[in-house]
Amino acid sequence: MLIALDLSTSRTGVALFLNDGTLSQYFSIVPDVKLANFQKIKYIVDELRPHFAEASDIIVEGIFLGVFGGFANVTGFELLARLSGAVCNEWLNTHDKYPVLLKATETRKLVGVKTTSHKAEIQVWVAEKYGYATADQLDTFKCMIEAENGALLKKDFTKATWKKHMAQVSTYIEGECELDEDCADAILTGVSFFKAREKGQV
Repeated sequence: MLIALDLSTSRTGVALFLNDGTLSQYFSIVPDVKLANFQKIKYIVDELRPHFAEASDIIVEGIFLGVFGGFANVTGFELLARLSGAVCNEWLNTHDKYPVLLKATETRKLVGVKTTSHKAEIQVWVAEKYGYATADQLDTFKCMIEAENGALLKKDFTKATWKKHMAQVSTYIEGECELDEDCADAILTGVSFFKAREKGQV
């Protein structure tokens, strides 16, 4: 079994795949917001531990500095790095096999998705691939995204406003087909593992 992870201390996306590439299950790990950061990390690792025991391979979405605005937002990068380190350490305590780490730009390229796609677009890609939304729902999602991208292109609003609107689209998609953006990223990351294996890259 492969376990694919999109790590975050607020909500970690998890996707489990059979060895033939079939998606078996996906879910989120959501620590209590009241927990201290180290407690959140411990909670996530504790929740992952039984799945690590069952898995034979792991792929983790790597940390992309661009998300944090380069080195400006060191705190966010530091926290995610600590979580990633704790998760990888737990994996190595369970298996004598290195984890695979690929950045979002790499995973998206492997599956044929634009590297600049917003998380809402990844949700649509996953929902369409696995039938988690009807044709009408997919048309609605795509129209919403196209409208936001078109408005940004015409400079009807700023990039910051676009990001806010797209986050709302992402939340809407989650409400419609029970697929949050973190799980969608984890699923895409898992699919990329099998694409990379076909190419002899992992």
